[in-house]
Amino acid sequence: MSGVFLIVVLCCFLTGLAKGGLGQALGSLVTPLLALVLPAPLAVGLTLPIFVVGDVFAAAAHWRGWDTRILLAVLPGSILGVIVGSLTLGQLPPATLQHGLGVVALLYVAYRLWDRRHAKVQTDSGPSQTASHLYGAGSAFASTVANAGGPSFTIYMLLWKRTPAIFVGTMALYFAMLNALKIPGYLVSGTLSPERILLVVWALPFVPFGVWSGLLLDKRIDMATFERLVLFLLAFSGVILILK
Repeated sequence: MSGVFLIVVLCCFLTGLAKGGLGQALGSLVTPLLALVLPAPLAVGLTLPIFVVGDVFAAAAHWRGWDTRILLAVLPGSILGVIVGSLTLGQLPPATLQHGLGVVALLYVAYRLWDRRHAKVQTDSGPSQTASHLYGAGSAFASTVANAGGPSFTIYMLLWKRTPAIFVGTMALYFAMLNALKIPGYLVSGTLSPERILLVVWALPFVPFGVWSGLLLDKRIDMATFERLVLFLLAFSGVILILK
């Protein structure tokens, strides 16, 4: 049981680090880590309140540091993705969801390794409206069923030519809105309940501490070494989930 407590604390802290600006790899690591010690559906549900708390502090830390045009472009598809994902939640067997989380984790690692070898394609005008709808729907669906919308939306953001500050600020507000939209579907499907929230509420103070640490470390840490460690942990978690 102590191992479960340690994992929950670690996930709260990692969520804060991710929301504070140290990268979506950390956010994608949270649900797979929880799924190592908890049933996959429970891990998905418990990740949401942790993310919501992180979103509040992240939005405050990056206040008005976002691009409203990008958010409006991706919003319609995102709403559709949340609806479809919410309808899918209660239909996924635990083993399927667990294996899916493992695949998502490995796909994210593969994406980051590919991204290191290729130039980031950016344009002044950004992607088309159709592409925005598709990326929004895909990111929202993956986020709803597995809290794994970070990779898809990161790719979408790379299509825009924006400063790092706008990039991080837009990501922060987007996922704050997205996670808020997911709450009704999680409650209706039983993925999240007041009783389940009590399982992690004691550890939620570690989230703002993580956000503060992320903002501080963002200016000091060797990001290349940090990302390599995160990718290793994410790949390890993905393999364990697939073989579990």
